[in-house]
Amino acid sequence: MKRLLICTVLLAATISCSEEAGALVPLPTEATPVVLVDTDVGNFYILLHDSVNPDTVENFVALVEAGTYDGIGFHRVEKGHVIQAGCPYWNEKSRAGTGNLADAYISFENATLQHIEGAVGMARSRELDSAGSQFYVCLAPRPHLDGDYVVFGQVIAGMEVVHGVEVGTIIEHTEILTYGEFLEKAKLGGLGIRPVVIVELPVLELGPGG
Repeated sequence: MKRLLICTVLLAATISCSEEAGALVPLPTEATPVVLVDTDVGNFYILLHDSVNPDTVENFVALVEAGTYDGIGFHRVEKGHVIQAGCPYWNEKSRAGTGNLADAYISFENATLQHIEGAVGMARSRELDSAGSQFYVCLAPRPHLDGDYVVFGQVIAGMEVVHGVEVGTIIEHTEILTYGEFLEKAKLGGLGIRPVVIVELPVLELGPGG
């Protein structure tokens, strides 16, 4: 499995490497899925690691396509640690974090990817096969979680939005794109936020209308 260094860039011009410039992420292709998460404080984009955790990604994509997360709020925000959403009881203080929006729980998959800043993983209880709909985003490197939780994505644009999420921030809409579409949108200035692009990725030759 090829892996890459990630740096913070503005389109083609590298402006600064992040503190996690030595972190490894799977090599995406033009068709790799990306999820737009539109919240009431702004948007962020998640690159999904379907080459490493296909079952976990398939479950997440199905939930997104069904509009399952739309209208759901973040029930957990721990500054310097994670933000978390995907619980049907997100606005009930005594039950927040205890529910599942999915029809079933999924099996524990590959847990070899690192919890770097912006890593997206599946929350679970003590049982390995207890993840369903709840996901978290790391606000900082959290290496103590490595191996115990499945990382299935990486925020590639909008980390400033992620850091601004508070308890009760609402996910208004989610949408599936491809990595190729994400890059095209970034080139055209359609993100409205600074993208984090994997700079070692070979330049994608997008076809007509791509």
